[in-house]
Amino acid sequence: YLGFGVTPENADKKARLVDGVIVGTALVKELLKDDLSPSQQLENIVQKARIIKEKVAEVL
Repeated sequence: YLGFGVTPENADKKARLVDGVIVGTALVKELLKDDLSPSQQLENIVQKARIIKEKVAEVL
């Protein structure tokens, strides 16, 4: 498993090297954006999670 530096941009490349990826920081960073409303933060998190899921699924 890999849990460091996984982002929507590199999830597919990193997933090829391991059995799974752990995503945390990329999503938490959205919660720390003070200029966004909670609903915007949630939408960004959902979008990033969806992209990561799709990219990982492509290499399985």
